[in-house]
Amino acid sequence: MKLKDRIAMLRQEKGWTQTKMVSEVNRTEATVRDWETGRAKPTADTLILLTQIFNCSMDFLFGFSDERRPKK
Repeated sequence: MKLKDRIAMLRQEKGWTQTKMVSEVNRTEATVRDWETGRAKPTADTLILLTQIFNCSMDFLFGFSDERRPKK
């Protein structure tokens, strides 16, 4: 699964619309839409914010792992 797909999946799991996501990450609707279509990628700072909001690892967000959080 690609980054764009993970972002959309995680947003939908929270029951958020793209408009709600916009308010949570303080970005424009066009930006969030571009992330989910793959036309753009979030900045490093935004990626960190997304991992915090969605309680997942960067590896999960990028599709390198199917485990949301690494096991300790």
